[in-house]
Amino acid sequence: MGSAVRSRAIRAESRLVVGYLSAVAVLLAERGVPVRALCVDGPDAFAGSLTLDAPHERAGGRGAVWNPTRLHWEAATGWSASLSRRDHEHLDAAVRYLPSQQVVPAPVTVAHLVVALRADPDTHRASALLPHLHQIDRRLLVARLSGFEPFEPRR
Repeated sequence: MGSAVRSRAIRAESRLVVGYLSAVAVLLAERGVPVRALCVDGPDAFAGSLTLDAPHERAGGRGAVWNPTRLHWEAATGWSASLSRRDHEHLDAAVRYLPSQQVVPAPVTVAHLVVALRADPDTHRASALLPHLHQIDRRLLVARLSGFEPFEPRR
């Protein structure tokens, strides 16, 4: 494959990942979970992440002890959520995974996971164990990701 053709293919793959992550970000925003940043892991990687804003503190000055702060998706392992705990002296982290048989779970499924993790970091919707690796059929992955359009902010 020529370098110009490969370059276009790489940009197309990144755009597919941005579209999928954008769909998740929009649903999170609708549920009161603002996304601060969206990042694709590399130009030819089917992977990326969303950085979440910390939730507002609850009445009485106490927020949830553990909060999802970063979501990461990659085709081989699916979605993971990094949970952080800040106690003014230490920052601890834990990871929870979305158990799914699908390589590209519906964005609403991911949004439900984040909302559930905000309410209870030990929710039954998440697992502390790394899920099995998915066998990736590149054509099927591209077809599944093609259903999502990148979010374009209004100007």
